[in-house]
Amino acid sequence: MTSIILALLLLSGIAAAPSLPPSTSCALRGGADRAEPWTPEEDQKLLELQGKLGKKWKEISNQMGNRRSSKGCSARFARISANRASSAADQSKGREEQADGEAVKVEATEDRNVEAPKARLTKKQRTKPGGDEGRMREERTADASKHDDDEQQKVSTAKRALPDGVAQTDQEDFDVKADEANKKKRRKAAAEYEPATTQVVDHTTAPDLELFESKIEQVHEGDEGEREVTTDKASRDEIEKSAAEQGKIQDAWADLDAMREETRLRRQKIQSMWDRKTHAGKRTGFHVKLPVKKQSFGLQDGKKVKLRLYPLPGAINQRKAREQNLSEEEELEQEAIENRTSTEQEVAIQNQTFTDHKGRRWVFQSEVGDELHFVRARKSKKTKESKKAESLKTEECKKAESDLRSLFDLQPLPEGWDKLKPKEKRQVLREQANAFLSACE
Repeated sequence: MTSIILALLLLSGIAAAPSLPPSTSCALRGGADRAEPWTPEEDQKLLELQGKLGKKWKEISNQMGNRRSSKGCSARFARISANRASSAADQSKGREEQADGEAVKVEATEDRNVEAPKARLTKKQRTKPGGDEGRMREERTADASKHDDDEQQKVSTAKRALPDGVAQTDQEDFDVKADEANKKKRRKAAAEYEPATTQVVDHTTAPDLELFESKIEQVHEGDEGEREVTTDKASRDEIEKSAAEQGKIQDAWADLDAMREETRLRRQKIQSMWDRKTHAGKRTGFHVKLPVKKQSFGLQDGKKVKLRLYPLPGAINQRKAREQNLSEEEELEQEAIENRTSTEQEVAIQNQTFTDHKGRRWVFQSEVGDELHFVRARKSKKTKESKKAESLKTEECKKAESDLRSLFDLQPLPEGWDKLKPKEKRQVLREQANAFLSACE
């Protein structure tokens, strides 16, 4: 009964307890920052406290009162600082714009009577002549064309007046530039080979073109009375030099061809020797020894080896011998290799096993197509049970031996019995047996 009465009293007290107002509950939960806005006085106080205490927001919130939490104080300070920074930036930007506007006004007043800058010309406008410059360029081209016509007329009249020994050709077969180059060469030749009695005539002062062309074409009579036209010495030297260089180049190409042929023959010889060496099988006792070239047998993961039955290595070498046109002795050698390899393969098939050059045993596994597959022969692994059985057997043997010795009164085994060889052990046992038999008689 007492317990029931106490429970009823507690329930009545809880029901009669006054409820808290919503503002106090919100403050306890820390939601006052959202409900009530910040006043300017609180902002000023927050800035002063932050300047004194720094980023100790818990102490700042305690001094601000229970209405403001630490998170609310930090968020309000960040917002105030951001607003201040944006307002400062706006003010500086406005000052700069005002200064730029004043500078533009000043420049406009100063340059009011100054002409505007010229527009930038394009590439086509720059290359196209205009005004006095274009007129001068056209005059220059006209003068050059007139000069070329005069030179062409002079050359044609000079060709008509040449002596009989020089061949005359039509004007259409020659170019004006080639004629000018020939004239320069002839002028040099005349200045070099003309005798002292004659004088070089300048074409600018020569009254007669026939005399000018005859002086340029210096014709000398040799001992046999033949007429020889002199040529430029420099041109002859260039021709000889180019001929010598061309001869050197031809010699170098010939040497290169010889070296290539020599290397080709050497490679062919090495290849033939390698083929004979790799495809020739070898024997060690009655086992087959693998060739040097492992790829021909295709070792796979170090566990399998393939012996090819067809085509035989000897047959491959025989075909190569026919292609290379080897001598009869080499062909006989290839046939011997073919016969030897075939017999070695037969031995391997009959014995179902063979040993390679490293002493590893291979056992026949299967035959796939033209190939025989061999697998490495595994060594027998002794288990724990077998080792234990062997140790027990040896102990039993030793015990039985000691019992026999004590029964027949045999002499004990000599020292170092385990180190003796089997032959020596048999000799010792034979002597002990003879002594025992003689004692029994």
